[in-house]
Amino acid sequence: MLYTIVASTHDEGVTPAPVASFLPAAPNVTNETVQATCPNDPVGHVGLPYDPDAIQMVLNALDPTDTQPVTCSTGFGL
Repeated sequence: MLYTIVASTHDEGVTPAPVASFLPAAPNVTNETVQATCPNDPVGHVGLPYDPDAIQMVLNALDPTDTQPVTCSTGFGL
């Protein structure tokens, strides 16, 4: 199985962010932050399910054969 974690560096619900969200490093684990892809996206914990950048990152992880570019919106600052 492959695992991908998409977290936020601005998460106030899971601390310390994003370290507490990540899985231990392993060959089948990818830990990513939205801000590593989109530095100006202020999304936090509550906004992750609604953030277009985070959503596209999840969709790309679910279907790596049909990835789409992440457009880097300004997202939800929640």
